[in-house]
Amino acid sequence: MRSNIFKKNVEFVESFNSFGDRSYKLAINHFADRTKDELKAYATGHNDPVDLKSHVATSFKYESVSEVPDSMDWREKGAVTEIKGQGACGKSIFNTTYLEQILMLWELKI
Repeated sequence: MRSNIFKKNVEFVESFNSFGDRSYKLAINHFADRTKDELKAYATGHNDPVDLKSHVATSFKYESVSEVPDSMDWREKGAVTEIKGQGACGKSIFNTTYLEQILMLWELKI
């Protein structure tokens, strides 16, 4: 199966590059044996459709906000971490996001 996917993708790349009116060219890389769905899942971190009904929204009341500054730079507060390459995490991208939020709240002592 992988070899068939690879062959189809090579054919696509060669066909695309055969047209001289393109401003760029495609090349074979480490994603050449992946299907479109696999590439989409890799790029977005979603392997399954999201069930929005399972997510519960928290309530926010504007009245509970006392003082809000005109602007805030989270970097000055030490609450922004460096950019991380998540690779092929799949669903664990959500765990990474949650962990980053926890680290930010810990740093801010909220």
